[in-house]
Amino acid sequence: MEFDQDLLEPLKLYNYELKYKHQDVVEKFFDGLTTESGVDVEGNALTCSEFYGYIDELKKYNNKLSGQRGLRVLLIISTILSFIVGSAFIILSAMGYVKLPIFLPIGIFLILLGIFFIFLNSTIVAKKVDRIKQKMRELQQKADKCKALAEEQMSALNASFDWGIPAKLLSETTPLIKMDRMFGKERWAHMVENYGMKESNEENVSTIFVQSGTLLDNPFTYERDYVQNMYDKAYTGSITISWTTWSTDSKGNSRPIHHTQTLTATITKPAAKFFLDTALIYANEAAPRLSFSRDKSEANSMSERDLEKFEGKWEKKLHKMAEDKIKTSFTPLSNAKFEGLFHAFNRDNEVEFRLLFTPLAQKNMIALITSKTPYGDDFKFTKRKMINVIRSDHAQSLNFDGNPYHFKGFDYKKMRNNFIKYNQNYFQGIFYDFAPLLSIPLYQQHRDYDWINSNKYKANNTAYEAEVLANFMDEDIFKPEDCNTHLILKAEFVRKIGKLDIFNIHSYGFHLEPQVEIVNKMGGDGFMHPIPVHWDEYIKVEADNLIALIDVGGNEQDYINHQSAISQLLSTYNKGNDIIYQRGLLSFPLKDENINTSLEELIKMFSHKEA
Repeated sequence: MEFDQDLLEPLKLYNYELKYKHQDVVEKFFDGLTTESGVDVEGNALTCSEFYGYIDELKKYNNKLSGQRGLRVLLIISTILSFIVGSAFIILSAMGYVKLPIFLPIGIFLILLGIFFIFLNSTIVAKKVDRIKQKMRELQQKADKCKALAEEQMSALNASFDWGIPAKLLSETTPLIKMDRMFGKERWAHMVENYGMKESNEENVSTIFVQSGTLLDNPFTYERDYVQNMYDKAYTGSITISWTTWSTDSKGNSRPIHHTQTLTATITKPAAKFFLDTALIYANEAAPRLSFSRDKSEANSMSERDLEKFEGKWEKKLHKMAEDKIKTSFTPLSNAKFEGLFHAFNRDNEVEFRLLFTPLAQKNMIALITSKTPYGDDFKFTKRKMINVIRSDHAQSLNFDGNPYHFKGFDYKKMRNNFIKYNQNYFQGIFYDFAPLLSIPLYQQHRDYDWINSNKYKANNTAYEAEVLANFMDEDIFKPEDCNTHLILKAEFVRKIGKLDIFNIHSYGFHLEPQVEIVNKMGGDGFMHPIPVHWDEYIKVEADNLIALIDVGGNEQDYINHQSAISQLLSTYNKGNDIIYQRGLLSFPLKDENINTSLEELIKMFSHKEA
């Protein structure tokens, strides 16, 4: 199959076409929402201008209030000092300790001055403070009133935001990438059974976000996982010892010399750490027997001259590697610059590696790796047969959940700018994760149209989505007794009732039990000393709780409109009254497994409009 000529150089396609097209798509979409919601843009601008005017006035009065409060503190200090010094002068003069006659009138003057300071503080300054506070209350009331009006003006637009808008706009910008509403069981089964993707069964990994779709008709998932690992944590304890030695001087006299020394001891013990990990997992049948991995290079810090030297250095290295036959299966490409920058020397199939990395693919990859903006070479690329994993630095902090919360506000101008900026960052971040894959023409030639109907997955929805929604719930619902740390939540399908799935959420964390270990250490006094080192023992604690998950479709506004009715409908089964709705999926914690309805009434509450 032929591939699109425009894709031969994906970075140029993005920088000269897609970036600008996406901005147009985003702006038109937001402006369309504005028109549909009937927002009075000019009226909102006037309201917000008035609001910010009041806020500026509040800041000015707050500065004045701070000044007056500072003055009050100064007057209080001056009052205290006046009374103390004045009283001292009067007492010293009355008791005859001081013979100077001027001490008594000075003392009386200072007492009177202190009384004046009290009067000044309690009347003039206090009244001024009260006036400022009253003015600030009036300004705050006016600001609150303006903000309430602005929120009312923007209510219809805020109601139109829904989950999945950034994904929808990305797909509208380019047919290369198509985003799914959710990670469905068909997509999951297809990637597992056709491509060998690993199932989500690692006990220490919990999915907190997942986005599936296709890149040039080949399936992918974006995953953000919450991961728990153990590591060796260092604990330190210390004691101070002292001892005395004796020294004899030249006259034969003995004198004591006192010594002190701080003894420290360090031990390492297993401790738990939790962190986020984001990766793009892409399936493609091209080069199905090839595996390799590459890490980030130092290209970001290299100038053109440095790159020339780098290429020359690697020409020599590769020649020596080939001569020494360090790896019998390794045969270097003629492009030393690519080999050095891509650094995939652990590849296990030279024929397929060359099929994948043609001269054009090498050129594209070098351009991506040596680009200084927006991210430079910040990605790891791992291929295991037909599964490709891209793990970039920028994706670790990329906000791509599409939560409507990100777009809501009361100031139309700021909302529009935030919406555009969010979607620009979203598109840029995702495209540059796909860029290493798009740089390989062979991946573009292989298109996957062979969908399967798998019966392997018995649930209506995937465990991935169950974990995502469980992670949005209150952590206390799943917290084991005596748990002092965060949790890892793992979803396991229990049974389904019609379109309703029941999942068991197995949670675990750690109870920190204080411990003390004694370490003996030799001191300068020649004796061994016990040093107590306090450390925490991480004891695993676990719990199991049930959640229900149902695909109701619809949109965010449907949920908001029916929130009260939904809460009432689920009150019999809901444990903790925690209901999560996103991307058409609704989930809540269950009191027990004895639920005797598929809750079809829920589905009727939603309009089934696409997100």
